[in-house]
Amino acid sequence: MKKLILVTVATLSIFFLAGCSSSSSASKDNSSAAKTSTAEKAEKAENKTSTKSGWSFKNDTWVTANMTFKFTKAEVQDAYEQGKKNLVLFVDVTNTSKKEQMPMAGMVSMNVKQKNDTSNVDLTSGMPKMNDDGSNPFEAQENAMHNNLLPGKTVQGVFIYELKNDNPVTVTFENASFQTIGTKTYNVK
Repeated sequence: MKKLILVTVATLSIFFLAGCSSSSSASKDNSSAAKTSTAEKAEKAENKTSTKSGWSFKNDTWVTANMTFKFTKAEVQDAYEQGKKNLVLFVDVTNTSKKEQMPMAGMVSMNVKQKNDTSNVDLTSGMPKMNDDGSNPFEAQENAMHNNLLPGKTVQGVFIYELKNDNPVTVTFENASFQTIGTKTYNVK
């Protein structure tokens, strides 16, 4: 578990630094957009979040600068903690870059939320119920998400989130500038 936390923190740091390094070009885009009409701004924003940046979300496929995530299935399953449930998102991840990539890094640009009585709450990573022999039923898929994926290769992985209740879960997909490029809602009843 400590290793998972360390890897997640390191990955978040990398994406944070990458986002900071591209802020100057975003500032230039914003200053030039201020001179255009509202319609042109909307058109530029749409192009910026999908076509021009290469990032998009369509037909359950999230395309990032370096990887493509094809969401193939979603299931509600028992969590490790008795009485709790997890949303398990099954995904085929393809490295579209020329360098090794860690698929779990995609979590940085995904917001997974579920409403309760008062708030729209961020869901945290869930821990699956163990098999009868004590093994993790998603060990291979989770390992694939944490290992460096070679260029041009595809692995099957999972994103697991602990549910707070049985309200729908909304996943928001963002680009490198943290602009929303798509959403998907999962019914978990």
